[in-house]
Amino acid sequence: MWFLQMVPFLIMIGVVLWQTWRLTRRDQAWGPKITLMAFWVYALAIVALCLAPTFYHFGAHQASYIWIGRAMVIYRPFQDLDLEYWLNLLLTLPLGIFFGLTQRWSWRNLLGLGLLMGFGLETIQFGLDQLIDLQRVVDIDDVITNFGGTVVGGGVYWCLRNTRLVAYFQVAKK
Repeated sequence: MWFLQMVPFLIMIGVVLWQTWRLTRRDQAWGPKITLMAFWVYALAIVALCLAPTFYHFGAHQASYIWIGRAMVIYRPFQDLDLEYWLNLLLTLPLGIFFGLTQRWSWRNLLGLGLLMGFGLETIQFGLDQLIDLQRVVDIDDVITNFGGTVVGGGVYWCLRNTRLVAYFQVAKK
């Protein structure tokens, strides 16, 4: 059963290796290459932190929860604002920055990405808990912090969008 729990992470390692190989073959400036490679390493870190079996905890859950199948679900927000809450916000902040660097900028699309990231990760965790007992906690606060971190990261990009640094690493054309 332990091997099945590692399947999402192993698939992502394969995707990162494939994308890295693809990127090194592109005829492109170094700035965009670095951005895209950093994005794939970041994606690998997200998968490792969110979709690998839980072997760590930054805090004890004091929040009200229910069990749905094999998944512990925390359904009431803002009950347990511990270190894990704030780390989760920081976890998705780079996604908003990568969004700005790699896509045509739009607040509407950024908000959609934030919602997709929040609901998507928790839905995948819930599904994998049911299928292979991933031992993750499905938490409404994670949806909120993933959304918030993505939007804050997009705001950081938006504030810096006209600088030379951003121009060097920009992948998408303005």
